[in-house]
Amino acid sequence: METFFVMGKNVLLFVALALPGFFLVKGKILKEEHSGILSLFLMKIAFPMMIFHGTVTKIQLTGATFGSVATGAVIALLGLSLSALLAVLLTGGIRDEERRGMMRFCANIPNNGFLGIPLGLAVFGGDSPVMAPLISINIITTVFLYTVGIYFVSGDKGAISPKKALLSPALLSFVAGIVVNLSGLGELVPEIGTFAGHFSAMVTPLSMTVLGMKMAAAGWKRVFTGGHLPAVSLMKLILFPAVVLGLLLCLRPLLPAILTREIMLAAFVSFAMPTAGLAPTLADTYGGSVDEAVSATMGTTLLSIATIPLLYLGFTLLI
Repeated sequence: METFFVMGKNVLLFVALALPGFFLVKGKILKEEHSGILSLFLMKIAFPMMIFHGTVTKIQLTGATFGSVATGAVIALLGLSLSALLAVLLTGGIRDEERRGMMRFCANIPNNGFLGIPLGLAVFGGDSPVMAPLISINIITTVFLYTVGIYFVSGDKGAISPKKALLSPALLSFVAGIVVNLSGLGELVPEIGTFAGHFSAMVTPLSMTVLGMKMAAAGWKRVFTGGHLPAVSLMKLILFPAVVLGLLLCLRPLLPAILTREIMLAAFVSFAMPTAGLAPTLADTYGGSVDEAVSATMGTTLLSIATIPLLYLGFTLLI
């Protein structure tokens, strides 16, 4: 029960971090367009540095660690594929192609990078064995976003970018972190980790500031009426996490040495997150429904204040 309150407190705190961005835009000190610059900095610098920092300073690269990283990757592939299939089946009746594709993206792609990993760090700590599979799941999620996710938004197979997926800053920073870790360079030159750590600390406040800026520009009416928020929220925050985590719970008695408590917690943190914060940006870029993206991103983030702690309480009682 104590961890339930810790989880709830941290989710609420993260959402509260959006308030400065919200009031800066409402007060006309900043414009919503400025959030694009912050988003670019987050994606290209701060977030990759956070992964690099965690890989260099927080992960002990043992056989068990590599096993948990591999397990996390497999869980991510299976879980995202399953939720993508369910999203396609459940949205087949939506006639508007732009809205249908955006709904599929928003119901499927979680906000692991800007919310899941920072939440894992806050609740479990950087030295926790939960973090290695959590980072691994995020890497696969990033690859999924640039392939299946972009296809959902655009409806065009030609828009899929395997190159962007494989050369994404998140994946490259993870590989670089492993190299530095294994070579011992991180211990020889600890300033490498310190340098990356300064950028790492910026990820959560900046990402939530961006979200607050977008919320201020969108307005409450657009958030709650701009798209199919009830349906997307039900899929993203309750149904799909329940299906994926329920499947893992069924498999756990058969694979107890693989599906450890830490792996299960990493899966929970990943799949219980709200819609990826990049949804509005991708909608703009690939011709998706911006209203649907804004509504799902903002709405599921607000609703996750309640759903994440409650799901966490029920899930931990089962593991």
